Amino acid sequence: MTRPSAWKPCSCPLQCVSLCLLALTATFRAAAQTPLPPPAPSPPGVSAPQPIPVTVTVRDKKGRILTDFAREDFRILVDKRQQEIVSFQKPGESRPVVGLLLGASGDWAEQRSAQLEAAILELVRAVVRQKGLMFVAAFGEAGMEETELTSTVGVLEQAVRRWRSMLPLRRMALFDAIHWACTHRVAAYEGRRSLIVISTVRDYFPRLPRAEVRRVVALTHTSVYYLGLWPPFTPATGTAEVIYNLEEFAYLSKLAGGGARVLRNSSEYEESFLRIAEDLGGQYLLLFVPDAPPDSRRPRKLKVEVTRKDARVSSRKAY
Repeated sequence: MTRPSAWKPCSCPLQCVSLCLLALTATFRAAAQTPLPPPAPSPPGVSAPQPIPVTVTVRDKKGRILTDFAREDFRILVDKRQQEIVSFQKPGESRPVVGLLLGASGDWAEQRSAQLEAAILELVRAVVRQKGLMFVAAFGEAGMEETELTSTVGVLEQAVRRWRSMLPLRRMALFDAIHWACTHRVAAYEGRRSLIVISTVRDYFPRLPRAEVRRVVALTHTSVYYLGLWPPFTPATGTAEVIYNLEEFAYLSKLAGGGARVLRNSSEYEESFLRIAEDLGGQYLLLFVPDAPPDSRRPRKLKVEVTRKDARVSSRKAY
């Protein structure tokens, strides 16, 4: 459009005023429909605290899961200071996102018994009944074989059965597999993230430093349940705590929840997997925004309390 060299006065002033009012009204309507810009970022070098999820399981003295608590029944303390719970979901209101990591060393192939398989399959079915997503991965130094995250029971059952007959894989990279599962599987999905790890030996020849594995577990808020099967890999010597990395798994469960246990005989399979399934099905999901960001040099202490005096609370102990 060619701009006129001079503006001519309007010969219809009332019509001009009406047109101006219509244009002004349209401008205000357009402004109202335009989304507001995002809030200004934090100053350089200062990171705003991010919401922290906390999964909580509550049992009575007899070990029975308690699912009837409300938001006001919980308290979250960080370094002994109470935090505001900004979101609360009871058991069944959020889905579990679970990875099942199965050691595939040929040296303990005979321990992949039908009884162990049956216990694992019951756990798989329990997660699916809870409307969860799950993947199965068999790992070893020679490679990894895994499924996608799915709620299809048949796919998961087939992967577990294939693990029993899998060809021997050489030395195990246990904590590398945990790092992979956190970063390449569960991190992309909303829900209560957990890994269940089954193995017989300590972590031989890992490629990643242990501090990096801890960082990723904490960053993705992934609970780690570890079940070590007895007897250990033949060359392993020392106490059970050393052979099965129990101290390290205790630290991971402190950062994000979970636990570690050595199963010394097959009679413990069913009870152990049942307890994990109960934990996953009975978890509350609490969300709070901490009054200060986490300290990479020292994890901040976290404690969850409930109003019922005889209740036993299981949750992460730090972030």
